[in-house]
Amino acid sequence: MGILPPQFYEDWRDRAHSRFALRDDRSDSPPERLLQQIWHHQRLLRDELRTLDGQRVRIIHPGF
Repeated sequence: MGILPPQFYEDWRDRAHSRFALRDDRSDSPPERLLQQIWHHQRLLRDELRTLDGQRVRIIHPGF
């Protein structure tokens, strides 16, 4: 897997923001590679993470 440019997520988010949520059950979900890069580089708004039913998500350790 190649390294994505630093602005890749921001560009993708701007294009796709209104099209779909990050979910497994939709065929138009973002590609796995993108999700891996977001998680690897912790490009997340940690204080705003929620489950689909609205519960807050807390990341204790992102893993390896």
